[in-house]
This record gives sequence, structure tokens and C-alpha cells, in this order.
Amino acid sequence: MRVFNDLLERQLTAGITEQTAAVSFSELPLGSYSISVAVYDGEDLIATGSGSAQVTADSTTTVSLLLSPLTGGLDVAICLPDIATQYFNGSGSGELVHIENPALEPGDEQPAAQVYHSAMDAISQLTFDYRVGDGVIPIVGENELIPLHTDHGARLIISDGDDTLMELAGCNTQLLVSRNSGRINLWYVMPEAYHGEIDVQMQGMTLGSIISEHLAMVVTLTDSDGDAGISSAETLSDIDFARLEEQKLTLGVPLPSEFTGMTGLLLSEPDSMIEQALFYSHTQ
Repeated sequence: MRVFNDLLERQLTAGITEQTAAVSFSELPLGSYSISVAVYDGEDLIATGSGSAQVTADSTTTVSLLLSPLTGGLDVAICLPDIATQYFNGSGSGELVHIENPALEPGDEQPAAQVYHSAMDAISQLTFDYRVGDGVIPIVGENELIPLHTDHGARLIISDGDDTLMELAGCNTQLLVSRNSGRINLWYVMPEAYHGEIDVQMQGMTLGSIISEHLAMVVTLTDSDGDAGISSAETLSDIDFARLEEQKLTLGVPLPSEFTGMTGLLLSEPDSMIEQALFYSHTQ
């Protein structure tokens, strides 16, 4: 809060309790004052207000101000699936298995971790439905994560009975895909940022680290006898989804954005991140 006139200016700060705050200025010279108030959430300015008051002799003037929140813009993109695109749909259900690694920092102060835990904690059974539009799978080395650009009809919905726990979808959805032998992994990325650097050790020796900026929900599709064509597929439409033997959902897996040392050689499947995961769950 700032009080001022042509001759004087003073400022004080106060914390907010139950949407109110009180500030007292003493020993002000008599006269008229302007009042300016700014409210911050951390470093972000969220509301302002102004007023005026007259300071008279041998009395205290009380002023009440109602502040106005700052306003901003919001662009809303309304997406319709591309009717010309071939879509692949799948679903699964099962018991949710929670495995936490006590050696890791929980990271609960991070938005992605808060959203994930608030949705998944205390859940025992879940179902999931996924939808992904056809897209080209670039020919790269096994286990390498690469963007798979699909249209904006791609989505992953995770539910507990009739209640939706989490929905990952959006305009021009970008998934990531990795492929290893008879398995293909579709990495649905949470929109909230997650910044973590995870040291990987073996027999007391640090091999390097995995740097992650997002958590992902990963749908793993398995073709154990090769008749679905995962290994040779150039696009998703080359895969015979009806011949897949298993679908699995792996939750809360840090999505690698950078590797140091030898850790890039260790990533083979989302399951290989179990010991490094912030939080790991799956249905089978």
C-alpha cells in the first residue's frame, strides 16, 4: 500500500488473511492523500485499487478499499477431428499398482506432480480409453523417442468407474513414440511442466542422469508373435491393431528430454524407468 501527496510518500506491505488485509500509517502530516494498493501472488500482480483520504488533527481516518482483479485475454481453440483421418481406438482396465521410490525427491511442489497425485492417489481400479490418428513412424533406432504428429483427435482418457480422472487431449496433439522389437509405446504428455534431473546409479557408481521436463502416460502395445506388424510398420495404419496381444498403461513416467553419460543406453521401455520414476503405476 502506498499513500502519497505532493510533499510525501510512504509505503507498507502486509499479508492477506481470508481475502482481507490491514495497514496502518502513523505520524502523517495533516492534509489530503492519495492511496494506491497493489496485490501480488508471489511476483505476479493480480489486483489493484486506489482511493483518497483526509488526515486531520488528533484523529485516525479509516478508509476501506475494494480492489479490482486484473483481467487478461483467453483464446479458445475449438477442435474437430479430421473426418478423413483413420483412427485407432483401444481400451483397458485393471488394478492400479502404486510403486514409489523413497530414494527420490517426491517433487510434489511441481504442478505436474500435484495434478497427477490429486487424480491418482487412493485409486485402486481404473479404465482407460485411447484414440490416435494415423501418422508416420519415422525409421529410427530402437528405443529412440521421436514426435508422432497426429491430428487433434488424439486423446487418452483415464477413469475410475464413471468418473474421469484425467484427459490428455488437445488441438494438433503431438504424441511421442518409441518402438522396441514387438512393442510400440505411445507417450501422452501431461501439459503441466515437470522439471527433474534424475541420477542413474549402478553398484554405487553414477552412470549419468535423465533430464525430464514432463510426465507422461504411456500406452504400450505388444505384438509378441509378430503378426500385427509393429516391427516393420512405417505408419500406424500398417499395424493390425486387432492382433495385439496386450495393452498396458504406465502412469507418471518422466519423459526424457536429455541424457547425460551412459543413461541413453539404458532406456529400452517405459518400464525401464521404474527405478527412476517419480511415481509408477500400470494396468495389465
